[in-house]
Amino acid sequence: MPHTRIVASALACAICVGGRAYAQDTGQAAVNACRPAVTKKLQSVIAQARGVEFISEATGLVSNTETSVTGTARYQDRNSGAWTKFTFQCTYNSGSGTASSVRLDRPQTTDPAVGGGDTAQAAITACHSAATKQLRGQAPQADRVQFLGEQLSQPSTAETAVTGSAQYLNRNSSTWTKVSYSCTYNIGSGQTNKVTVRENGPVGPEDLAQTAITACQAAVSKEVRSRYPNAVGVQFTSTPSRRQTSGAETVVSGSAQFQTSNDSRTFGYECTYNSRSSQTSHVTIRAA
Repeated sequence: MPHTRIVASALACAICVGGRAYAQDTGQAAVNACRPAVTKKLQSVIAQARGVEFISEATGLVSNTETSVTGTARYQDRNSGAWTKFTFQCTYNSGSGTASSVRLDRPQTTDPAVGGGDTAQAAITACHSAATKQLRGQAPQADRVQFLGEQLSQPSTAETAVTGSAQYLNRNSSTWTKVSYSCTYNIGSGQTNKVTVRENGPVGPEDLAQTAITACQAAVSKEVRSRYPNAVGVQFTSTPSRRQTSGAETVVSGSAQFQTSNDSRTFGYECTYNSRSSQTSHVTIRAA
């Protein structure tokens, strides 16, 4: 009987180590696939970008086949040589081995084709305002509007085009609806035109769940880097669990690990995401 217990324990340990190794391999594969996809996406938006450097990444299991990668990087302007930071998100499919759904979070461009960093931000701000006005004209029940991401292009030397996605909260039913929008910003006059907004259906449970997971994992990564300045490559090694504590709040928990110059550390985490405010709170990290 003692021999049986020892063998069972050894087998369990082997399975445990194998699971961690698989999670690490998948996380690294996701990072390796997403880096060139992010670089390609950035360079399609900002023609002057070169020399992209990745600063940090965090990976998280979305499903049995999908892994999300969020992180921070910077690019160098080929004309001025200046470096600019940006954040990104990407989804990796382990079945196909491909990266998709690449999103960049407002990289502050110095590309003259989109008018420089100040003009790019002015175009985004003006188009957000115009899209919000257009949306509320089409949907009077729209209360809070959240913009989720945008892309910039240059249809002419005088104009910057902004396209993106958003969602709005229905003040009557407290449900969210997905929308896409497009807008053209005139650099000279500072005015917007060609504003269009289209509803894309209700935000479902899976949309909300993924938003909560992404927001919390980003908050956890930030907390880790704050506590451990030498931490590198935060990887989320388990499928996150979720529980709804109220109509607007979701608690996300799971396990992750990060590398330091000396070793690898595993930890558990928990975070609360509020879908109304789009804010995270109660971010906790504990040793595994």
